[in-house]
Amino acid sequence: MCDNKQLLEWFRRERNMRELGGIPSEDGRTVRHGLLYRCGGLYHLEPQELERLKELHLKTVIDLRTSSEAGRKPDPELPGATYLNVSGVLNRYGREIDFSPVGMRKFGTEGQAQLDALRSYYMEMPFDNAAFHLIFDQMMAGNVPLLFHCASGKDRTGVASILILKALGVSDEAAIQDYLLSNDYRQKFLQAQAEKESDMMEKDPVFCRLMRMQQGVEREIGEEVLAAIRQRSGSYDAFFLEQYGLDGEGLARLRNSYLNS
Repeated sequence: MCDNKQLLEWFRRERNMRELGGIPSEDGRTVRHGLLYRCGGLYHLEPQELERLKELHLKTVIDLRTSSEAGRKPDPELPGATYLNVSGVLNRYGREIDFSPVGMRKFGTEGQAQLDALRSYYMEMPFDNAAFHLIFDQMMAGNVPLLFHCASGKDRTGVASILILKALGVSDEAAIQDYLLSNDYRQKFLQAQAEKESDMMEKDPVFCRLMRMQQGVEREIGEEVLAAIRQRSGSYDAFFLEQYGLDGEGLARLRNSYLNS
């Protein structure tokens, strides 16, 4: 029987499969191992990886992809796990927003407009997000081990991870560092993108940034997500009360459940 760390080492790094366990909170505790996992699309997994995934004994899998994404490339069935699919990116009218790779290939003023639109989507993601509410509901109900994922495990999954870590009392910097780990896990894709688009990336800074965002994540985006929460809610505590009904006692219960004593 492999331990948790050994199991995760079976997954190819480009799958962006990891857990939140071990990340320190500001009160000196750490996130408990074996409860909260994040990943890219499970349809990418090879048979051997899928067998290892089953050994995590997941109770809940939350798919943050759009319904059309999930329909085209459905998750594999996992014994004993409840599968839930709610898009992690919805516009204010409840329609799904598709982050198409084609839309990222923009230059000049069109590229800047695309970049501005993407940034606004990220800033809106923490607020009134049904998929993120679902994650917190499952956490509060104790339906763990829980895995949440999108297509690449870096954007929708990344913002969800930031919110979970902040609810657990993790510092801004520690939450950002976890967010940025996607660049390490997806280095293969970032390098291939840089080689393929090197000429245009050198000529157009906005196009360069869009290409990096297509395959990786940016510190600036993660920090802007946190800033949007503070600016709109006033504080993280106020945000979790407004968005999730978690007052001081609720947050304390959550932390006691998911942090080592």
